[in-house]
Amino acid sequence: MNPATIGNFPRDMRRSRGIALIMAILITSLVSIAAVAMITQQQLDIRRTQNILHFDQAYIYVLGAEDWAKGYLAQDSSLEYDFYPIGAADMDVIGVPIAEDIKQSGLDLGGISGIITDASAAFPLNRLVDANGQRDDAFWGVFEQLVANNLQFNPEFHNLVLDWIDKDDNVGTGGAEDNDYLNLMSPNRPYRAANQPIASVSELRLMLAMSEDATNAKNDYAALVRPSFDPLTAVSRDAIEQQPLVNALPGDAKININTAPKAVLKALMDYMGMDNGEEVVKAFDEKRAEHPQQNTDEFLRPFKDHVENLRRNAQGGAVVNAPGGGETGRVGGGTRNPAANAACNNAKTRLGNITNMIAVKSEYFYLTARSQIGDTDIMLISLLHRKDGKVTTLRRGIGVI
Repeated sequence: MNPATIGNFPRDMRRSRGIALIMAILITSLVSIAAVAMITQQQLDIRRTQNILHFDQAYIYVLGAEDWAKGYLAQDSSLEYDFYPIGAADMDVIGVPIAEDIKQSGLDLGGISGIITDASAAFPLNRLVDANGQRDDAFWGVFEQLVANNLQFNPEFHNLVLDWIDKDDNVGTGGAEDNDYLNLMSPNRPYRAANQPIASVSELRLMLAMSEDATNAKNDYAALVRPSFDPLTAVSRDAIEQQPLVNALPGDAKININTAPKAVLKALMDYMGMDNGEEVVKAFDEKRAEHPQQNTDEFLRPFKDHVENLRRNAQGGAVVNAPGGGETGRVGGGTRNPAANAACNNAKTRLGNITNMIAVKSEYFYLTARSQIGDTDIMLISLLHRKDGKVTTLRRGIGVI
């Protein structure tokens, strides 16, 4: 028997068959792996393409909502005043909802909803400086009161904001400029003061980085900006008090007294030096809830009464305290007291300042529109400006502005 053969097969042939089997298994595995990879990639491509199409579709829908809002506001410009929130039998919201034939309109893959709210309801931070980039004492005084009433941990925050916006590099009392921000320690990164108008209220986080405690800074930011506020879910008039207290509107913005939170109205009262500001604000809030104010007369009446009382006290015989804690004087026999007279003149000036700060008709509005297409969910926030019957988009952002 030939020793080179075993079981009727030569050894070389048996070895060749084993190698061929291994190669076949290897090739089959590689082909399977390639096929699975191609199928997986194909599914990913299909899903990616679907997401892109749904995103584009959803974005087109929210842009359509923006166009609808601009048309609505342009038509609404003929009214002498704006009152958002509005109340009606079929709606009770803090703004104007997108028309029912658009809202949740039965789209094939989802729906769209939205709401128009008044951007002028809050305090306009950019008005802390005038056209020359210098401090506006009137708005600064009101913001000082707003900070004192609502911020617990940063009582000098009004000065930080002022230094951030003004054009100079001079550090005011309690403020900060480039050198202060450049010397910030970890986890903060050094940066410079903007020295220009605020583009977004989120910039307040940069100023609050000067706070010694990060948690306290976060709490104060939430107290002013109310980042959790979602107008789409604000379905009652009480949501007025949930709105942000500040905004980043252009430098000509005013405060709409029909829509402003009571904290903003209270700051105006405190700036005037009125001791009963909280009661006056509460009474006015009840009036505007029943009937939207068509002018500022009702709101200004307590201010005018306050000035008149100071004028009488300056000529009468009563003890008079200057707004903001000035000198106290006693007069009698019709003799005009210098301290009381100064308090009266100061109040007159502040009354004029407040008159120029407030309005019942707004130029700036937010549109918050949400579109859900498939698994895609988009929220667009647009800042709209209405002037002379024309409405333009100043800026827009996905989820934030």
